[in-house]
Amino acid sequence: MDIMLRSALREHHGLRNQLDKNLIGNHGDEWEKEFKKFLRKEPCWNDVQAGGSQAKLAHEFRREFLKNGGEIVKMCLSWELFYCEEFGENQDFSQLKIPEKQKGFNRLIVVAKGMTMNLTYYACTRKFLCERYEKDLDAIVIENDSVSKESYAIWVRDCVEADEGLKNLSAGDLLKRGIKGITLLERMLLELKYFRETGKHLDIENITLCSGSRFPDDRVPGASWRDGGFGVCWFCSADRFSRLRSRAVVS
Repeated sequence: MDIMLRSALREHHGLRNQLDKNLIGNHGDEWEKEFKKFLRKEPCWNDVQAGGSQAKLAHEFRREFLKNGGEIVKMCLSWELFYCEEFGENQDFSQLKIPEKQKGFNRLIVVAKGMTMNLTYYACTRKFLCERYEKDLDAIVIENDSVSKESYAIWVRDCVEADEGLKNLSAGDLLKRGIKGITLLERMLLELKYFRETGKHLDIENITLCSGSRFPDDRVPGASWRDGGFGVCWFCSADRFSRLRSRAVVS
């Protein structure tokens, strides 16, 4: 990512003109202060308040310097804006470790440090109708394949319906085959992000088996769009049928 950033700065000299405009603009003092930190390779824009005017300035700054920095950089920036606007958090994913991309896996999911299933579910309820069988998802979904104390990223296939090639495979089958599946948290973040981008929903015809997560009794959560709303349900680890499909992940 560093190479792409340097290349973008060399190729797009117009960014200098934009910076000049920002320095002499209404917020010039703030831009000068933070840009000096940037030149000294010090952390900058760390004291902004999420959702406030300074946070917007910080994202404007990052957008100007990163918007031509390559596909992955743009994806990370879009996730920064996602967390700022949906959760009021000012995230910096410029140093995030991105897994090596594999053929067919074109959708990046970034899970921010400290993100929980309950927070994500509540964020979804602010955008569209939701229902769940268990009220406290963080308490009931106690096992997750992707467990990290820091922010992390995964790749999934960029498709509306869960993976066609994983139909008729139970969570137990996937485990035996060594196929790593999406967690419930990742699936809910994907739903919210996809809705922001398209105004539409995922799994209209099928159900994502969130095989990367488990309930205490070995049940497995699932997620889909049904009856006009986003639903979180559950299945036994041996359940299998054609409409129940996991989403494989690259991590």
